Amino acid sequence: GVVFSISSSQTQEELGLSGSRACLVGGAKDGSDITVGSETAYDASVKLVGAMLQINVYDSSNPTGEKVKSVSVNAPAGKLSGNVTVGYDGDVKSVSGTGSSASVSVDNPEIVVADKASAKGIYLAAVPVQMDADDSGTLTYTVATDGSVYEFTVTEAVNWEAGFVSTLDIDLADATKVEREKPIMPSTH
Repeated sequence: GVVFSISSSQTQEELGLSGSRACLVGGAKDGSDITVGSETAYDASVKLVGAMLQINVYDSSNPTGEKVKSVSVNAPAGKLSGNVTVGYDGDVKSVSGTGSSASVSVDNPEIVVADKASAKGIYLAAVPVQMDADDSGTLTYTVATDGSVYEFTVTEAVNWEAGFVSTLDIDLADATKVEREKPIMPSTH
């Protein structure tokens, strides 16, 4: 099989899906060998390795012009980073989770929009994981903007399957602000 390593610290150039975000494996649908550069046509398929989370951040209450700099996920009961081993057919052979948190930083942040339909995704690759609901919080998402830090806790069961993109919409109006906005001008006192 092929081993893909999924880091706990990831970077995304800008909001929206980019090809560098996904680990893919492919081959001929009938399992035959593919020879690169041959004149033969193949019926090929490509599968997403591991799980992918699309996080749409918006603020329905009062967008203030803040820009999303990063999103972190903490899963005390699960593993989000590590290694995924897949066969050449794309089927997961084994998962070795090593870290219970993962984050993605955005190199070119954009202003938080007012509605989820306009939000561009922040994409986080993860090892496949399934966690039961927990009253104390299955997952905590932390959104850092250029002015504040917000937390959003999920207590429902989570199932991020290999080969699928799971979508989470985070409305900053429903999140808890855990850090005050930076002052506009530094204090001179």
